[in-house]
Amino acid sequence: MQTTEQRLRHAREQGEPSQLAFALAEHAEPLARSGRLHEARDLLDEAAALHHQLQHDYDEVRCTHLAATLSRIVGDLEGACERARRALEQASPHTPEAVSAAAELAESLGVQGDAELAAEYWRLAITHAEAAGALATSIAAMQRRRAMLLASREQWASALDALSEARALYRAQGEAGDALRTLIEITTALGHQGQANEAHQRWQEAWAEAQAQDDPQARSDLRLLQASLLLQENNVGSAREAAAQARQAALDASMPVNYVAASMMISELAEHAQAEQEAYAALATGWATLIDLLGREAAAETFRPPLQALRSRLGDERFTAAKHAYEEQQRQARVTIH
Repeated sequence: MQTTEQRLRHAREQGEPSQLAFALAEHAEPLARSGRLHEARDLLDEAAALHHQLQHDYDEVRCTHLAATLSRIVGDLEGACERARRALEQASPHTPEAVSAAAELAESLGVQGDAELAAEYWRLAITHAEAAGALATSIAAMQRRRAMLLASREQWASALDALSEARALYRAQGEAGDALRTLIEITTALGHQGQANEAHQRWQEAWAEAQAQDDPQARSDLRLLQASLLLQENNVGSAREAAAQARQAALDASMPVNYVAASMMISELAEHAQAEQEAYAALATGWATLIDLLGREAAAETFRPPLQALRSRLGDERFTAAKHAYEEQQRQARVTIH
């Protein structure tokens, strides 16, 4: 059996354009899988040019779209956007090809930093997807991508509309887990928008769903979100309690990122309350725990900078006093255990 490379070599020797175009695209696949992304993209560009000459619109769009994706992956964002635009212009409206091209352009623009234009192309991708009869869950996922970009522009009302549509689609399809994740995103957006009462109501709704689904990761996210919402309202005491619950929930769910975020929040709130030993303890305990979760190097890289920053703010004398008080507390605890 010939390899794709051999078939491509044979097609070049034969010089028949259609056969060569398909051989180019065929060989691009194993090249991409083996990490030779630039070479794969070049073959796809060549194949797309041949399909254009042959007026094979579908195949031209497919090759151009794949070349755009590879361009984005290798960091050539201008090339990715240019190819995605060409694919979108060539694709028939309201087809899966139009959806893919618009989505690729949205992704590339988002990575490039143009969140506003990226959100517009996600909306176009959604329009094509709805007309093409795409899966509701796929449309919901695109709505969430669009919402994320809108939120980055602080366009909270539009982001909430997109998230609400996504949640409705997930619920209609019986996708309880994704519906819950979207509700957490809705609650977060409400908090940023300053709708405190609505945010707390949706938090309660999300917490009930997380409990019903026995979802420890959702519970961890929600505890951390609860602390953030309380802090936004300057309810520092309740925020400290929620942050402690968030840290435990993150441990229960084995979520290092949430654990770090909760530890940092506990330390900052304790420092604000002039509880300097607790501020130090949150970071020192976090360091020790993260060693077990991610290893010594990752723990040091994560917690050394905030500890150094705490020393800088407190000064050497107060920092050392907090450190010694924490270490004495730990020593007494070990004595009690033994």
